[in-house]
Amino acid sequence: PEVEVPRARRGNSTLAELSAGLQNVQQAVQQIANRFGDQGQP
Repeated sequence: PEVEVPRARRGNSTLAELSAGLQNVQQAVQQIANRFGDQGQP
């Protein structure tokens, strides 16, 4: 599933907002990987 990014509304997102969004995506990926028992995560 795609994650909605409010990129269209504000074209100039701060680096902090982008970093926070990236962390949320990484956490979601880790949860999915853990659910499937993927041991390839560093």
